[in-house]
Amino acid sequence: MNKYLKFFIVVAIFTAAITSCKKKDTDPDPDLSVSVSSLTFAAAGESKTFDIQSNIDWAISGQPEWLTVTPPSSNGAGTVTAVATPNTATDQRTAQLTVTVKGLPPVPVNVTQHAAVSAFVAVSNITGVPATATAGMPLTLTATVAPTNATNKTIVWSVASAESTGATISDGNTLNTEAAGTVTVMATIINGASATTNYTQEFDITVSPVNSNPALPGDFGIEDL
Repeated sequence: MNKYLKFFIVVAIFTAAITSCKKKDTDPDPDLSVSVSSLTFAAAGESKTFDIQSNIDWAISGQPEWLTVTPPSSNGAGTVTAVATPNTATDQRTAQLTVTVKGLPPVPVNVTQHAAVSAFVAVSNITGVPATATAGMPLTLTATVAPTNATNKTIVWSVASAESTGATISDGNTLNTEAAGTVTVMATIINGASATTNYTQEFDITVSPVNSNPALPGDFGIEDL
């Protein structure tokens, strides 16, 4: 009896081994393909789709808080919908999704969302420009741009009218004059009035003559007697 029992046990083990081998031989090789390698979203937020082809279960990981992926997992072929929420920051957002199946390397999908475009703030005024100068003495042109949060605030100085002063601009913001009179300088802010229009404003500066014979302490003339 023990002999027959041993025989049946051996046959059962052998049959199970053969069945297992046949099952392994019939299992398909895993397959995975993703229709995109990257996704780019507008700052305002939007929805995009991509396709996944596979013959086994697949899953997506790496979703940031601002991106919803539906479905996050499935089996076989499927279409995935990715929805990005609006980006209100002035920096772009990035993430990397990873599509995985058992037995194959993961497939990355790089995600980028554009930064929000800040509203343009136009220049409304320029103040604080020096009103006087002395002939022959360089004058540094300074100014204050309003409002303080203007998008563009860099001033380009130029001479609008030199008249008798022989005025020139050097080093970007230095006014040079040769003689007394009135010089008109122009302050230009590139794209200061709008995103495509310059802001300009003129200022008159009175140039005084150089005192060629300054009085020294203790000096006096006959008129002082």
